[in-house]
Amino acid sequence: MNAGKRLKNLSGLFAERKKDYKDGYKRHGDVIVALFPNGINQSNPVDAARFSLVTCLVIKLIRYCDNFDRGGHEDSLDDMAVYSQILQSYDKENESENSSNR
Repeated sequence: MNAGKRLKNLSGLFAERKKDYKDGYKRHGDVIVALFPNGINQSNPVDAARFSLVTCLVIKLIRYCDNFDRGGHEDSLDDMAVYSQILQSYDKENESENSSNR
């Protein structure tokens, strides 16, 4: 498939996904700032990875809230469950580094 055809197909995918995803990405920064009013330390790979997982949770929570009036977004709830368990596991793997950064 050539690039033009692929891009045309992707525009259809964008329109389809926008129904569920809406424009939550526009509010993402506000949520992150509210969660971390003093900023966030990402000076090491562990904290950067932990922050990345938190942003995954925020994105899924926003998506769920954007669909609240439609009964939520089941896939986002499943994803949040998975991301939260990954984050918990990663935190436990790095407990000594997490406590030394405080």
